[in-house]
Amino acid sequence: MTKQEISHHTWLKSVVGKDLSDGEARELFMISRRERLKKDDKLFAEGESAVALFLIAEGTVEIG
Repeated sequence: MTKQEISHHTWLKSVVGKDLSDGEARELFMISRRERLKKDDKLFAEGESAVALFLIAEGTVEIG
């Protein structure tokens, strides 16, 4: 896996962020928390209430 530099531009490239202004994307970036997860780490379990928005900057996620 290559290390990707994460910036507010990552938000602008996402489906969620495509309609954001540069300033809005920058604000989201500033209040977000970046995490690097390992294979088989869980983001959440099926049936849990939504408490966060996840932007996957690199890699894949299995839904199941």
